[in-house]
Amino acid sequence: MDYDSMDRDATAATQDAGNGRALRAIYLYFYTDSVAFPRLDQSLDQAWPFLLAEGLRDELGVPVYPCLRGLGGGTIGEIGQILTRDTGYFRTQEADTVSIVIFNTGVVDAAPQPFTYVLGKVAAIPKLGPPVWSWLEARLSPHRGLLQRLHSYRRTSPWQFSWLFDRMIRQASRAGMTLVSIDTPLTPLLLEQRSPGLRDSIALYNELKHRQQGVLHVATDWVKDEHYLECGHHFNLTGHRMLAERLKNAVLPALLQQRQNEAAV
Repeated sequence: MDYDSMDRDATAATQDAGNGRALRAIYLYFYTDSVAFPRLDQSLDQAWPFLLAEGLRDELGVPVYPCLRGLGGGTIGEIGQILTRDTGYFRTQEADTVSIVIFNTGVVDAAPQPFTYVLGKVAAIPKLGPPVWSWLEARLSPHRGLLQRLHSYRRTSPWQFSWLFDRMIRQASRAGMTLVSIDTPLTPLLLEQRSPGLRDSIALYNELKHRQQGVLHVATDWVKDEHYLECGHHFNLTGHRMLAERLKNAVLPALLQQRQNEAAV
């Protein structure tokens, strides 16, 4: 690794040769499901959004302000509603600031659900619902794979997902933000026993996201089983650290190029 070159690049990123202004701040906006959240035994600063902010701050020597906006178990439609409410409050890019929106959505939408999934709504019935659902879940859960093979559905269809993702990109783009989308990593093969077709569905939804131009797509093909917690979905500390590092390495060249383009104007 050429550390001298990295130092020169970092200096270039914080200098605007065209107008003499130094980069003053970076604003990061994250729209994500629970994959970006720390688990109970993890602190907030150990989650990849905040590790990314710390990495960019150390690399460039400027303040980095992360804003984590997510919803555990949220579909792209639900996360998109949060984005819609937020767009009027974005800190848009100026001559001496950079604002980046980072999307991490798809696994909730892509995951095949057994046809019995809708029975979970029983739990919302006051008093009677929770014990009835508990009884049903105990008997259905061991047979999820079989039930899913008989018939399954997705919470967001492929065409709906593609349309909603495109809308989110347009909204953030109109606000003048730099756009980044993280691929959903493939889950461990062991999860295929519980949720058949999950990996193929994730690959399909990643492909749909990649059809959108003007977005920096960050691959997650490096993710292995050892980067997950036992659930096979959320990252352990190593996974959080590695994703933050990969994101930093992906974002930094784009950030440098943006600053160079502005200097040339």
